[in-house]
Amino acid sequence: MSSLIDIDRWPLRRKLLLVPITAFIGFIFVLILIAYFGSSIGRLADQINEDFFPGFELSGNLQGKVLDLQTTLQAATRENDTDLIETTAEGLKDEILAMFDRASENRAFKPDAEKREAIFGSILGDATNANQAYADDPGSFELRDEARRNNRMVGFISTVWGLPVSSELLTAIDNAFTSTEAETANMLLPDETAANVSVESANEAALVVERARQDFIAYFQIAIPLTYSLMTDELDNPIASPVPVPAGVQLVDMVRALQTTQAEVDALSEVARYGLGAELDALSAEQRNLLFTALATSR
Repeated sequence: MSSLIDIDRWPLRRKLLLVPITAFIGFIFVLILIAYFGSSIGRLADQINEDFFPGFELSGNLQGKVLDLQTTLQAATRENDTDLIETTAEGLKDEILAMFDRASENRAFKPDAEKREAIFGSILGDATNANQAYADDPGSFELRDEARRNNRMVGFISTVWGLPVSSELLTAIDNAFTSTEAETANMLLPDETAANVSVESANEAALVVERARQDFIAYFQIAIPLTYSLMTDELDNPIASPVPVPAGVQLVDMVRALQTTQAEVDALSEVARYGLGAELDALSAEQRNLLFTALATSR
């Protein structure tokens, strides 16, 4: 037995017989590796092509449609054009709801627990930086609004996924905003109905889509009657006058609802962006090139 294992003691003829056998085994091993990595790249290309790229594009289109709706309602009020509400705004609403439906079926918006924590960590980091930037320049309205937008995103994801807000962000908020700005503090308080959420499955992870969809509907239900009301007031009294108190209260509610919807749609975009990036980062540069070639061929 030992003579069979000790190759150095084999005669030359036996050693030569090993050359083609070893080459054949190596060739088979290479074919197996090629088949394995080829099929892995193929599966990953299909997954990215079917879910992650479309999810990333979808979230961007969703942001654009929400902005289009806001612009349409402003134009309807300014021009007293009911057709903009009955046709354009209603059409945009249907498109946005259809986008939410597609997002709810997309794996990009159903990250596993590890990815959820990483995504939330990324959003927390951006929010911390935004609040610190505003603290350094408290006179900037642009930096203030950016900090508030990021805080709303944090509050949304924290509530729906049941993840804790970092002490670093809370400190940054304290430095950026005064204690009297209750609205900012409330941005990070989870809703009572959604507090202590336990996210255990992909379907529960997709609650970010359903929650954003419900809040968009709530915004639309406030915005449409208010727009009609503002148009009627303008027709009855074309001379510029203060907004009536009831309409003024509704206007504040609509602005808050719009800000909530915009922040939640932005959060969905972050979820899709991070998911796509994570899938691509898992590949080597050579594998990414193969993937991009496959995607370019399929599109």
